[in-house]
Amino acid sequence: MKKIKLLVFFLLTSLNLLAQLIPQVGIVAHYPFNGNANDVSSNSFHLTGIGATLCPDRFGRTNHAYQFDGINDYLFYGAALPQDSVYTFSFWYLSENSNQRGHILNNGNSAANGIGVLQNSGITSPQVPGSSISFFAGGVNFFYATATNINAWHHVVVRCNLDTFDFFYDNVWKYSGQFNSYSPNGVFFLGYNYIQNKDGFKGKIDDFALYNRALTLAEIDTLFHGCGQQITSQPANQTVLGGNNTMFILATAITSQATYQWQMDAGTGFTNLSNAGPFSGVNTDTLIISNVSQTLHNNDFRVILTNDIGCKDTSSAAKLLVTPNSIYSVSQEEEISVFPNPSQGKFVIKTNQLAINEAYTIEVSNLLGQTMIRKTLSGATLAHYTIDLNESGIYILTFTNAEQKIIARKKLVVE
Repeated sequence: MKKIKLLVFFLLTSLNLLAQLIPQVGIVAHYPFNGNANDVSSNSFHLTGIGATLCPDRFGRTNHAYQFDGINDYLFYGAALPQDSVYTFSFWYLSENSNQRGHILNNGNSAANGIGVLQNSGITSPQVPGSSISFFAGGVNFFYATATNINAWHHVVVRCNLDTFDFFYDNVWKYSGQFNSYSPNGVFFLGYNYIQNKDGFKGKIDDFALYNRALTLAEIDTLFHGCGQQITSQPANQTVLGGNNTMFILATAITSQATYQWQMDAGTGFTNLSNAGPFSGVNTDTLIISNVSQTLHNNDFRVILTNDIGCKDTSSAAKLLVTPNSIYSVSQEEEISVFPNPSQGKFVIKTNQLAINEAYTIEVSNLLGQTMIRKTLSGATLAHYTIDLNESGIYILTFTNAEQKIIARKKLVVE
């Protein structure tokens, strides 16, 4: 039952991950088009499709954008989306016709008090087909246009703040101008001019989002890159006796197809690590450093996490402190095994060649450094010993001998 619940949680997390990679404060509507035209904000302004079909998005993922035929395909909501005098909207588009007059979006009556973006010849001849992307409001008021090209994805952000607006194109600020506030009524359309029943857009549209506030430049950058915080638990500082092993662990909400690259800064900047020398697991969520030498003292470690659509997130740096140890002995890591791992919470410790009459301490801690289990046992008892953990997560199991020397450290995963 625990496996089923965890699987459902992971699936829901995966489905909502992309929606959470954009700013969430003040969001009115967001259509990521993940297999449907639903609004993933809490407002549920779900769209209805007429003719428009799902297609690959800018990352090549199937059924993650909508394609429009330029004739009579569209998506719509039966009322204008709520829009006050301060707002920001963002979307991606790909034009498939270099000479068209096609409405990409309309919020409200495009002939009266609505706002929108269309492809045409520009603001001087707005009724003429062309290869410019134009922002309009209040019917005939065209405020800015920029050239576009076909068969390439582009990002548009319009930020309106009372009587001024800013136009961003592919994450570059293009223009600021005077602007009258409009309170649109009517309906919300993508891909078509519903008032005049014409001017269909031939191309693709993806990731439309509307906010009830003016986004910051950093937030607009986040919209362009489609990225946000993906790390749920940062790697922690580690203190280790010289000659022993240690590890840095990263936790993330990404459940599949994540890639990792651990880096080290020895005082001259971060550089990528490879699986060589004392380092292993450099492309996993856990960096293991074996037989730690004093030369690594005070070095910083971090990891770059990349999700399945190329979004990168860099962890905070964690410091390694190496305590001099006059007693360097062969690590007993290989003499201690833990299984099954991962498990449902029950782990069996099996040891070989530990002194049966010697005392050893085992300690289990979570990623926050909180001790969950701490026991001192004889080598004979540890030859076959069981521990139980009740909560799902990642834990560190540390073995220490009577001389307070860490002889082994294991990562435990409870599913």
